[in-house]
Amino acid sequence: MHILLQHSKRRLVPVLIAAAIAAVSPAMAAPAQDSAAVAKAVAMSTAQPWQRSTVIDNKEYQIATIVIDAKADDVWKVLTDYPHAPNIFTNVKKLTVVKSEGNNKQLAFEVTAAGGLCKYDYVVDATENEAEHRIEWHRASGAFKANDGYWQLTPVREGTLVTYAKHLEGSLFLPTPFINMELKKTMPIVMNNLKAAVLKKHNIAYGEPIQ
Repeated sequence: MHILLQHSKRRLVPVLIAAAIAAVSPAMAAPAQDSAAVAKAVAMSTAQPWQRSTVIDNKEYQIATIVIDAKADDVWKVLTDYPHAPNIFTNVKKLTVVKSEGNNKQLAFEVTAAGGLCKYDYVVDATENEAEHRIEWHRASGAFKANDGYWQLTPVREGTLVTYAKHLEGSLFLPTPFINMELKKTMPIVMNNLKAAVLKKHNIAYGEPIQ
């Protein structure tokens, strides 16, 4: 009887530990869902940028993804080359690093939209996480009532899945629906600009597998 109880306890302890971990870590199942989302994004973004809208924290974001045949570190180097952004992105006319403190950057943008008919100046506070290949930003000043977003680089078998997310909130004279309409047109161009710059910088031909 005593032996049976000891044996039962030995079998029960791992079960209790697993149950405790699940109780304090309910998000442990998230990676499987993320993997499925990444796989779908790769399938939709390999031939051309995939543009869509989604809601994050009760805010409407415009999302664009693209697969680049390069390593995430190589994409990161081009993405964070702020002084040369006007040479990379056709909608960026000027980008100035106002302040830089470690991973935190304050960036001042001059951008155009609507075929160059509209010009917007704004400043964002950005945080770089090179280990995770992620850049997040929030509005500091300038155009738009809200300006939030992020870049996320995800290593995949095909190279790097690049995600560009942006939430803008307009005003009475600059309606949010108009802004979102322009974003839907601009973001695929931005993604293609980035892809072309990365492949050119690292002398990678379209469709050539990375090493």
